[in-house]
Amino acid sequence: MIESDRNAEKTSRKQSEARRTLKLLKRLTLGFRARLDEDLRPLGITLAQLRVLHAIKSEATASGAQVARECSITPQTAHGLILRAEKNGWIVRQQDATNERRRIASLTATGEKLLQDTDVVVRKIEMDLWEGVKRSDLKAMNDLLEMAADRL
Repeated sequence: MIESDRNAEKTSRKQSEARRTLKLLKRLTLGFRARLDEDLRPLGITLAQLRVLHAIKSEATASGAQVARECSITPQTAHGLILRAEKNGWIVRQQDATNERRRIASLTATGEKLLQDTDVVVRKIEMDLWEGVKRSDLKAMNDLLEMAADRL
């Protein structure tokens, strides 16, 4: 085999492994989300609602538009999720003192408690997912994924 054939074969094997990595990442993401949705169901919250609550918690003056951007969803979807969260008593909304057209959302005590409860669920799934994996292996994987993500 000549040198160029060997290089082409090495490149092909690397591309094959790279595709496998991407497929596994997608499978992991979809599986994690499915498990999370299933385990959150008894708490009466979906993953989309949970993301909205986290966005509201992280932004002290969260408007619907800010929540939509933070969650990478449309303003219409964010509006529906915010209305549902308000109806469930997880958030309250009030007029913004500086802009009368804006309504600011904040978590209620019920919303805060729900986030604490969901955090327990997420941690349990993460523990199950990475059981038996050494921290050093996770760090090495994270370093590789970060390097690849930085190239996009």
